[in-house]
Amino acid sequence: MPVNNYAAYLKSLHSGEAGVIALAKQMNGIAALDDLDAKKVSEKENIRLTGTLGIVKVGYKLLDFISTLRSQRQSAAVQF
Repeated sequence: MPVNNYAAYLKSLHSGEAGVIALAKQMNGIAALDDLDAKKVSEKENIRLTGTLGIVKVGYKLLDFISTLRSQRQSAAVQF
């Protein structure tokens, strides 16, 4: 997918952070960043962001959700 305005962010950020911010802005998504300079740019551009702990939190909730679904499926299978 082509990313708009990527080059504009290269003035102050590394290519990885510039790409993440440009794509998050283009898709109205959430940027996953831990770099302080990238966080500042993201906040200035009104781009939602999360860091490593935010990603871990989502993963934990997803694992809990999957575990709950498996338990429910196993309970339903026993009832039939």
